[in-house]
Amino acid sequence: MKKFESQEPILEKDVMATIQVLGALLTKPSLLLEEKYKLNVEDFPEPFHKIMFSSIENMVKSGVQSFSYMTIDSYLVKYEQQYQLYLETNGAGWVQYAMTNVEIENFDVYYNTLKKFSMLRCLKEKRFDTRRIFDVTESNPARKEKVERDFYAMSLSDMVEKYEKDLNEIKEKFNADNSDGYGVQAGKDLKRLKEELKIAPEFGMNLASKKLTTICRGARLKKLYMRSAPSGFWKTRSAVADALTISIPWIYNLETGNWDRTGCDEPTLFITTELEISEIQTMCIAFVSGVNEEAILDGKYKEGEEKRVDEAIDIIEKSNFYIEYMPSFNIDTLEHIIKKHKFSHSVGFVFFDYLFASVKILTEMAHKTGGVKMREDNILLLAIDKLKFLANTLNVFIFTATQVNDSYKTATVIDQGVLRAAKSLADKIDIGYATLPLNAKDREAITPIVHSLRCREPNACVHVYKARRSKLSKVKLWVFFDAGTLRWTDCFVTNNDYELLNVDDTNIEIILEENVEEPMEILASQEEAVKEEEQSDWF
Repeated sequence: MKKFESQEPILEKDVMATIQVLGALLTKPSLLLEEKYKLNVEDFPEPFHKIMFSSIENMVKSGVQSFSYMTIDSYLVKYEQQYQLYLETNGAGWVQYAMTNVEIENFDVYYNTLKKFSMLRCLKEKRFDTRRIFDVTESNPARKEKVERDFYAMSLSDMVEKYEKDLNEIKEKFNADNSDGYGVQAGKDLKRLKEELKIAPEFGMNLASKKLTTICRGARLKKLYMRSAPSGFWKTRSAVADALTISIPWIYNLETGNWDRTGCDEPTLFITTELEISEIQTMCIAFVSGVNEEAILDGKYKEGEEKRVDEAIDIIEKSNFYIEYMPSFNIDTLEHIIKKHKFSHSVGFVFFDYLFASVKILTEMAHKTGGVKMREDNILLLAIDKLKFLANTLNVFIFTATQVNDSYKTATVIDQGVLRAAKSLADKIDIGYATLPLNAKDREAITPIVHSLRCREPNACVHVYKARRSKLSKVKLWVFFDAGTLRWTDCFVTNNDYELLNVDDTNIEIILEENVEEPMEILASQEEAVKEEEQSDWF
């Protein structure tokens, strides 16, 4: 029998960290299901450890809740090559050793060590000079000890910053980030601009509300929009509806009972700060299918609803809609996430829900200012300024949200004064509005309008206080929002004096490529793919 460890000399690894992480997963499999731990097979450099991790991961996904060496043995026996290596490496003894000597309370330490070595190998594969982080060729005992001590003290962010600093210096030297302004003679290219606007007027993508699309001129690239609302008044749900309107090519029409082609299939990113990804996903299903989210959460459907849900899931799986969960964010990580999806998935539309002074952003500002404390409003202003900068430099649309203060309950006119913490945020945005519940004065004033138009009675009012390049600023859009399906119903638009305004609906039509499949065709192809996957080999 061989020893537990391979004799192959792989220097960029930590044997103890590997044993402890795998031992912890064997002892407490639920660790694999926690969002903050992102392990993959490439984190383990040796074949035996890859086999162990893959076995644990596959069994946890299938519902296994506890392990022993017999559990692993009975699983691997089905795979000849993997089982042979398991036997040659005394796998049963290794499993017992790892589970007996595991230090669950120190899992985070070993996990971070494992991920650091994994990043080190990744950097090396990408041909970065990793000696500045961890020089495995160092032979001088004193220097070697210092190299190891410094490496173990680093965080993953510290490792990345070693290279980001150089890249930023290069960008500054060659002005590669286009951060500087520029000037031209006022008439330069004006005729070309005029003709371009005749062919393609300045409109962005559809929002969930067609009248709000008219008011805002759609979701436009290089623009920053901000919605504000009281706590629990649909900030996230409204944002998800807007994001899906931009990114989902098919939606179920509750009036006709048919799947309607939306004309929209744009790569879109939704960054959630409070709700976990699964909570956003059920909202997505509800919006696309038109089935109330409560039925989806309870798993109890009326006739025909589950079929619609299955079709909606298939549409979402094939879409260009991406979700990131950031419960504690700072400006740097926010920028990194947006850039990652811009460059990896060509994302042009970003929804960040929502802007607040997190612990992480407070720590970041304290670090950057050398410990000097900053007021919350100044920190939020820096954050919104960064979002506007990213919208311009990356050519993306960014939508964010904030809370309102209690002044909205008594204010006669709703504007940036209702923004909580920093009304100066409105200075940086292109579109700003507050979505608020109706008060007694509102209900009394709009009752005659509702009766005359014979429309649905609104349950919310969108107060548009800022709208650059739009003629419809300082207006009120009265809507009914179904929180269960995330569907908007536009009722009518008034000015601040409750006088009815004639505002048309806008539906921006985009010609999609012919290869965008029908919902049932997508569903059929997905079912076939699942069958093929089930028949495939383990590796």
